[in-house]
Amino acid sequence: MNSKLLTVAEVAASMGLSRATIRKWVLLRKITNIRLGRAVRIEEAELQRLLLAGRRPAAKGPPEKGGKHG
Repeated sequence: MNSKLLTVAEVAASMGLSRATIRKWVLLRKITNIRLGRAVRIEEAELQRLLLAGRRPAAKGPPEKGGKHG
């Protein structure tokens, strides 16, 4: 394990999410974590995995005319 360990607050701030969301993901096991007693730590590599998993490629070409807006 060469990855830095991050707190729930650090992960939340990095992703622009609330600490409650990250805690919920930990509880639901949507995010791999390490428990040290009651403390929860998340490897920096796991944060990168989450960000890459959510990546969507950009649309190619200009937007279509006549599409629905709002």
